[in-house]
Amino acid sequence: MVPTRPASQWPHAATDRHGRPVVMLGFAAIVGLMLLSTLIAVSVLTRDVMRLERLIENDYRKIDLIYQMRTAARERTVSLQKMLLLSDPFDMDAEWMRINEMGARFAEARSELMTLPLDENERRLLREQRNMTARVGALQRTIAESLLAGEGDAALALLQDVVLPGQDAVFKTLSTLVASRKDNAQRALAQAHQELFHTRLALVILALMLALLSFLIARRVQRITSEAAESLDAAREHYQTTLYAIGDGVISVHANGRVAEINRAAAELIGLAPEEAIGRPVQEILHILSEAYPRQQLDPLGRVLEQPGTVNSDGDTLLRRLDQEQIAIEYTATPIYGRNGMLRGAILVFRDVTRMRALSNQLAYHARHDALTGLINRREFENRIREALEEARIQEKTFWLAFIDLDQFKIVNDTAGHLAGDELLKRVAEQLRLLIRDTDLVARMGGDEFAVLLRRCDEDGARVMLDRIRHAVENLGFTWDDKQFSISVSIGLVPLNGDSGNLYELFSLADSACYLAKETGRNRVYACHAGDLAISRRAGEMQWVQRINEALAEDRFMLYYQPIVSVAPREDVHFGEILLRLEDRNGKLVPPGAFIPAAERYNLMPRIDRWVLRSVVAELGRNGWARNGKDICFSINLSGQSIGDRGFIEEVIALLEGNPGLAPHLCFEITETAAVSHLAHAAHFIRRIREHGCRLALDDFGSGLSSFGYLKNLPVDLLKIDGSFVREIPREPLDRTLVESINQIGHALGMETLAEFVQDQQVLDELVAMSVDFGQGYALARPRPLASQLSEFARGRTA
Repeated sequence: MVPTRPASQWPHAATDRHGRPVVMLGFAAIVGLMLLSTLIAVSVLTRDVMRLERLIENDYRKIDLIYQMRTAARERTVSLQKMLLLSDPFDMDAEWMRINEMGARFAEARSELMTLPLDENERRLLREQRNMTARVGALQRTIAESLLAGEGDAALALLQDVVLPGQDAVFKTLSTLVASRKDNAQRALAQAHQELFHTRLALVILALMLALLSFLIARRVQRITSEAAESLDAAREHYQTTLYAIGDGVISVHANGRVAEINRAAAELIGLAPEEAIGRPVQEILHILSEAYPRQQLDPLGRVLEQPGTVNSDGDTLLRRLDQEQIAIEYTATPIYGRNGMLRGAILVFRDVTRMRALSNQLAYHARHDALTGLINRREFENRIREALEEARIQEKTFWLAFIDLDQFKIVNDTAGHLAGDELLKRVAEQLRLLIRDTDLVARMGGDEFAVLLRRCDEDGARVMLDRIRHAVENLGFTWDDKQFSISVSIGLVPLNGDSGNLYELFSLADSACYLAKETGRNRVYACHAGDLAISRRAGEMQWVQRINEALAEDRFMLYYQPIVSVAPREDVHFGEILLRLEDRNGKLVPPGAFIPAAERYNLMPRIDRWVLRSVVAELGRNGWARNGKDICFSINLSGQSIGDRGFIEEVIALLEGNPGLAPHLCFEITETAAVSHLAHAAHFIRRIREHGCRLALDDFGSGLSSFGYLKNLPVDLLKIDGSFVREIPREPLDRTLVESINQIGHALGMETLAEFVQDQQVLDELVAMSVDFGQGYALARPRPLASQLSEFARGRTA
């Protein structure tokens, strides 16, 4: 209730009874206007104070939640980076649980933030943040799962190339939200000041109109205004407290470039007390440098004041403290506008990323270098070779690429252990590092393979350099646990120029050259040139490797049957050899001579032999193994690789045991060369197979000319005389004598004999005269599909 005085006490009050009603009416009107004005003023100011309180409370909560999100996101990244450096699975699991915990905190803070009043800009920023966080979060989970699965290299590349830039984008979005909240607070404060000014103006006018009563209203208004000012001061103090609690450095400047506010984190990073910075030109205390151009000082706040707009740190940025120490930082500078739209100043938010950058550099180094030898790894070497290819094409230069492979490295690993092997690799790497020039490049490609890129030399100079490397490794004299190892290297050398093709073709050529260096005797340099027949042959074999694998996967091999005929006919025996053909994609049949050499060279024969064995057993199972008591036998060729494969032998035994009655219908053929080269394995295989009732044949006998001494140690049932001697026996007496000798020795050892390549009647007559047991060749019968032959057996017809 506003205190008033009696009307008689007011100056100029009417005293006559005719004027009193008018005065009273005027007084009542004045009092009514005063009350109305007071109510309006109180209502407006109370509304503004409540709105400011709500705004301050919301802003404080929003900022707090944003920094909770930022902290959780940063902790997730730190934990993920720790996982890359950890080797203990339990430690990695602990960090993974912390990543999930921080993710939950992040989601909880964001959910609470979304419940607060947000403007359209804030919702847009939060949507951007959500999309970026979803992508980064999925990648973080992928990296963590890769790390837990032991796939460290892939995880390392993904973290460096994708996750860290994505995380920085999330941090920038959150920083923009903080800056946006401060800008909103400034605009709200400006709006409150404007409304307060209008209210005061209205009260002054009413005071002039209402005279003395306006004084009472003014006192009331003054009291309310003071309370509002105190509330605003409290809000400002609360805002400054929040600002000082932020972990990132924050500096705001006036439009003239002098420091308006600085939080404790910024002052500590710069190296002074906060009160020492207020009012000083920001250039005096803030020295930001580019790591690439350290003499050039950056001025992000000055740029914002000259050309308003957000400025972010670009590349590696350093802060030179006042004590001259340099730390790595990231920053964002943003303009501040007043209520009239005029530029009032700018704000800089920055943070210390020294440890994070050091960790990033360390991860980048490990991503490019081999952990054991310190040489660059294959991935980095491939990048450098791509650059060299481009340089060679543009400048029409020729460089030289060498692939280096340690000879018999497996012996060191197998006899002395992997620690010895690792030590040998480190010593070889050190020799390579010492011998190459500054212009050259050396890398470890994996295992016991190295590569060297030689510049500024011709082929002779490259050979000299590589021979120096070869001799240095040969003279290394590696000893481990009193065991002396002889070390050498095989080196493949290829030119790198505009005609080298792509990276894959160049590496394939270098690898082939290195292989040929090994194949031609090891401890040598093999230089590859255009039109090299050996390289072309190996390239053709490599193509056959792919075609063989595709044929196995697509079941495009086919089985044929060629009868083996008794020279003295026996009607109760049906005997034949299983032959293999490959059907290409055009339906054309490819003979085994086209692909078997490549299969043998690249150790594919066990897979092919397995396919043949399983397919033959399947066909026999569908058609039966014997008819009317007559013996039917199928001869299957096996490679030396298969008989030396213990797993293959066990698979054959399992097939025989799983198919009772099958063994008497199978005869396995082993070439003489394979048997002699793997005598112990061959003897073991023959013994195991014969125990289960299968027959054994020694194929291509006589081609080695040293076989007679081994023959008594190989208890086979059938001796197949090599066709190179058989085909010319009517015309070559020496061949006839050899065939006759082999036949006699076989019979003496209790074996039956079979002559291959019986191409005409003259050869057959000679074999009859020698009493050879069986013959095989086009003069007797041609190969035909196995399925067709089995159908004829089923119908009761012979071959």
